[in-house]
Amino acid sequence: MDKHGDSLEFCLIERGLRLRDVGSVEFTWHDLAVIVKTLGNGWGNELAVALHGERARWSVQDHMFTRIMNTVQWLAWTKSKGAQKNGKPPEPVYLPGCEPENDSDKHYGVAASTEEVIEFLGDDARELFGL
Repeated sequence: MDKHGDSLEFCLIERGLRLRDVGSVEFTWHDLAVIVKTLGNGWGNELAVALHGERARWSVQDHMFTRIMNTVQWLAWTKSKGAQKNGKPPEPVYLPGCEPENDSDKHYGVAASTEEVIEFLGDDARELFGL
């Protein structure tokens, strides 16, 4: 309570409840536990942000949309002249608070030429891919 009491109090006030009433017939300890366990993500959930940081502000849909957007951006890049010339892939977009903590959390890659892929896979690759 010392660390996140204000955030919890704020979430309860938004719902018309007060922390000082916990333990009463109208607002039991079980009621409080249910509220805390089921608090969802979103801009109104200050307790989740206090406990888990800025990433708690974003819904599953927000994360999925960002993944889809980054994938489409990367796929478009793979078809570009920049990719054919071993150019740098686009930087992924991250939701605020969801940035990778260090470079090992990022994904890197270098585009390989058709010849390099065939050399790696062997001559059967020419027939397989119709080259």
